[in-house]
Amino acid sequence: MSIPEIVPSLSVKDGKGVIVEGKAYKTITKNGRPWPPENIVEVLSKNYEKAVVLDINGISDGKPHFKMLQRITGDIKLWIDGGVRYVDHIYDLFMAGADKVIVGTKTLRSLSELEKMLSLSEDIVVSVDYAEGVISPNPEIAKMSVSSLIRRLCEIGCYTFIISYLKNVDYTLLSDVPADASLYVTGHLSDREKVGKKVRGLIVSIGEVVKIE
Repeated sequence: MSIPEIVPSLSVKDGKGVIVEGKAYKTITKNGRPWPPENIVEVLSKNYEKAVVLDINGISDGKPHFKMLQRITGDIKLWIDGGVRYVDHIYDLFMAGADKVIVGTKTLRSLSELEKMLSLSEDIVVSVDYAEGVISPNPEIAKMSVSSLIRRLCEIGCYTFIISYLKNVDYTLLSDVPADASLYVTGHLSDREKVGKKVRGLIVSIGEVVKIE
């Protein structure tokens, strides 16, 4: 059985690297001071091929924070989730240095909008946000199963996916996805041998791969 690649995930809020503690964000510090996200990414680049960056402000505000994201690019492939809702938003993220732009179902307005994005770039990753069902403001998307949604997205030209489990992790949901889908899932390092042979990569919090205060 192949072992999935480990992909660290860094959340950035108000220009600072953060981790989730309970229901709040805690600033990542080093030597008693906030550890700049660009320095964290530099450390990650020494051991990992790629990293996921979550622009928390962009996701909540509905517009990626271009200047902040531009600072953190380095010698590592960055998959950036900036809360993309419309096709114009992907330009900002690619200009900021994203190798791939993540479009989450929790902010995606329609499949037609995604098709417009795919017509401009094939470097789009869809994050299927899941908690007892697919999370989306679009009823058509929200009513789909994970496998049927991925199958539909493959039909319109998207082949790379993150299954973002917000609760109730269930890797059996992936048993019926198309063979040409490239799958990444969120989880913990301890899940590495549990995710199944269809999963290419396991996305874990920065706190699991880097010693932080």
